[in-house]
Amino acid sequence: MQKGLYILLLSMVILSFIAVLHHPTPYQKDSAPSQQPVQAAVSAEAAVSAQAQTTQPQEEPAIVLTGALQKGESFSEALQRVLLHDKQADELAEKITQKLSRVVNLRKSRPGEAFALVMDYSGKLIRCTYEKNPFEIYTMEPDEDENNLIIAKEDITLERHVVKLSGAIEGSLFQAFAKLGEGERLTMAFADIFASRIDFNNDLKHGDRFELLLEKYYKNGQFVGYGRILSAKFQGAKEKHSAYYFKPSDAQKGNYYDETGKTLGTAFLKSPLPIFKVTSGFTMHRNHPVLGGDRPHQGIDLAAPVGTPVMAVADGVVSFAGWKNGYGNTLSIRHPGGYETQYAHLSRFADGIKTGVHVTQKQVVARVGMTGIATGPHLDYRIAENGVLKNPLSVKFRSVFALSGHALNQFHAQQLYLAQLMETPEPQKLVLVETLTTKGPPDGWNG
Repeated sequence: MQKGLYILLLSMVILSFIAVLHHPTPYQKDSAPSQQPVQAAVSAEAAVSAQAQTTQPQEEPAIVLTGALQKGESFSEALQRVLLHDKQADELAEKITQKLSRVVNLRKSRPGEAFALVMDYSGKLIRCTYEKNPFEIYTMEPDEDENNLIIAKEDITLERHVVKLSGAIEGSLFQAFAKLGEGERLTMAFADIFASRIDFNNDLKHGDRFELLLEKYYKNGQFVGYGRILSAKFQGAKEKHSAYYFKPSDAQKGNYYDETGKTLGTAFLKSPLPIFKVTSGFTMHRNHPVLGGDRPHQGIDLAAPVGTPVMAVADGVVSFAGWKNGYGNTLSIRHPGGYETQYAHLSRFADGIKTGVHVTQKQVVARVGMTGIATGPHLDYRIAENGVLKNPLSVKFRSVFALSGHALNQFHAQQLYLAQLMETPEPQKLVLVETLTTKGPPDGWNG
């Protein structure tokens, strides 16, 4: 009996064990997918991380509006035009204009001056840039409170190229420089250096040669203008002239000197118009082109377009500025040493030119015209010494200044350096490149 009961109990234990093997317990049922909560936690962490990345500060999307002043348009009007004239835009334009007008004379703004507005999509200003010229660029940005604008003048990065040029005269000096791809401004600057030594109206001959070492400035790869001519040479049929720019260490400004250290400039220029053609010379017998008959012409006529600038040939004081019979608009200047010069048939006088005003050599005092008795636009130029009219082309003047001592030694050292840069047979060659940062036109800027 007991033995049978024992067998029965053993059988029940075995059957229970088999049931457990075929039917998992609640614990086993839960433990099978035990990795799922871990995976969910990882996914949640990744989501939080992704959300954190998307909520990190990013640059606001922006609208860029660009424009330029049109003829007869003010800066404020140009802003309003670009901003499409709504109340918010007009207020912004007024705010920008008021701020900029504190550092820029906007009444002298010219067509083509450019600006750019950077704004967010709500219409708030991020930045405004105004470019008056390649060397005058201003940036305005809101302050932290966005109530005021902070304005700053931008630094300008330029490339300074030192270039050697050379050529020959086949027609005019203008034509020779144009053949090298250079502009009239450089031609005039070259002629101005030798204005007291060479009469470019009358002295040029076919085959005359010239060389110069000059600065050319580039911004963002684009040519923006000429700098200073560092050295120049002119080889004529009879004479050779050299010029070297030099600024003594104790001087406020530099000058051009010949190879001996004497200034090329003299007390008087040979002509108030460095290049233009002589159509009538100094003579006591000339058949007058309008009045007829044999009459003296005690000056020289220089043909030039109406409006061409007329320079004072020397420092002096204006002794007459007005209408003078057949001479038309006439200007007379009294100079030291008993000299007086006269400029006739002018279209107009320069601003501020009147009797008693002091003028300096090379100052533009008037413009070429054909007032009075004249057959065409030209300048009648005359010079008198102690009341006696003389041929302006034959008067000899001395150099103003000569270097000496330590300044002369410095000059010769620089002269040697410039001569080495020019030692190349090529008619055009880039000999030096350097980068500079400036807030305005570089020293020696010639435009």
